[in-house]
Amino acid sequence: LVLLAGVLFALPNALPQNILNRLPPFLPKNQVSLGLDLQGGSYLLLEVELDKVQKDRLETLLGDIRVGLRKAHIAYNNLGAGADSVSVHIIDQARVDDAKTILKGLNPLVTGGVLSVGAHSYDMSDQGGGTIQMKMTDAYKNGAKNDIVNQSIEVVRRRIDQLGTKEPAIERQGDDRIVVQVPGLSDPTRLIALLGTTAKMTFQLVDQSANVDEARRGIIPIGDELLYEDNPHKGQPPIPYVLEKRIMVSGDRLTDAQGTFNQQDGGAVVTFRFDSVGARQFG
Repeated sequence: LVLLAGVLFALPNALPQNILNRLPPFLPKNQVSLGLDLQGGSYLLLEVELDKVQKDRLETLLGDIRVGLRKAHIAYNNLGAGADSVSVHIIDQARVDDAKTILKGLNPLVTGGVLSVGAHSYDMSDQGGGTIQMKMTDAYKNGAKNDIVNQSIEVVRRRIDQLGTKEPAIERQGDDRIVVQVPGLSDPTRLIALLGTTAKMTFQLVDQSANVDEARRGIIPIGDELLYEDNPHKGQPPIPYVLEKRIMVSGDRLTDAQGTFNQQDGGAVVTFRFDSVGARQFG
């Protein structure tokens, strides 16, 4: 009886899927998922470009400083970014304190660490002669590194799920690398193409004064762009929108985003959270 039961439970592994689908429901149908060592597959080692992400965040800060100082009519020059810092020179020495106030408002709080509660992402210092520097703190660098790698792992997992593969292994290796093992996928070309696509999110305003019909004919107002949204109704053309090119809130201001469901009607929704600066900009 024991041998018969063993053969019965092992039998599905020797049968093709079309025969398994025709078996009675009371018979076992589960198959053992073979790993990469038994059935072969694809093995990839991915590296997160942390330096590029850091550079993008500094570029965002540069843009925020530029807009903030212009709104306050504060003259400046020598605005630039280094490896992990941003500096700006205020021409009018009498407006240095006003500029510091603006830069303090652009310095988001570090989130995600118990010991970093209330700490800011950048250390601001007066270099003398009207030059102000904002340098990334170690707590911000470490927190950003962990967040980026963890988010990248989640993105990789969701994209691999699109391939319909069984039990892929996705693990973190070291500070900035991700090991991906996909059993049964003999051709990694599609996987590389899928994972190599970079996505960026930005929040931009719809130009409600623009004429969409004219934009579709190529007459687009200066400073705008024409983008299309996928139509939820199958067979219908995409929906056009005329957007302002200016990025109101950049995607790196997002600290978290989760897919969930509306408690009222059960529809799918996305909840997202900004850092302190992004929350003000979005508001």
